[in-house]
Order: sequence, then structure tokens, then C-alpha cells
Amino acid sequence: MTNSKNYSADMSNDIQTLVVECVQQHCHNKNASITSETKLRDLEIESLDFVEIIFDLEEALDIEIAYNANEAESILTVNDLSAKVIEIVQKQAADKVGTS
Repeated sequence: MTNSKNYSADMSNDIQTLVVECVQQHCHNKNASITSETKLRDLEIESLDFVEIIFDLEEALDIEIAYNANEAESILTVNDLSAKVIEIVQKQAADKVGTS
């Protein structure tokens, strides 16, 4: 049981790191210091940049992130985006376990 909790924490940290890297690539302010609490708007992330970040994350993690403009408005920080991606990865993993 402990190993699955550690794996989950490791996975979350890996996803957080990947999200920060993707955001950094699409950030217009290349000198910005990005943390989990950094607001996307402070990084000058525009809607097209956000869609490209979503595409990059989908490709890197082999997941599908349903893009909904109304829901996207609730993703204000890097942590909000990371949490959404982690939720999708965990659901996908649970679905795979349930079908095997």
C-alpha cells in the first residue's frame, strides 16, 4: 500500500514538473520564475498558448484533455493546470485497471 502512495506522489511531482516545463516553453516572459502558484495571466499566456500547452501535455502523457473554454477560465495557476492533468491521468489509470 505504501508503494502505491509513493508512486502517486512521484507521479504527481513528475506531472507538476512537466506542466512547468510546458508552460515555460509557451511563456512570453522568458525570464519569469514559474512556481505552482504562478498565475498563467502573469506569464502572458494567451488562449492559443494555452491550447498549445494542452496539446503538448496530451502528447507527452498520452492522454486526452477535453478542452472547454468555460472550464479553462477556472484554470488560473500552474497548480490548477497540474491538478487537472493529474486528475485525468489518475482517471485513465483507474479505467485501465477496471477494464483489465
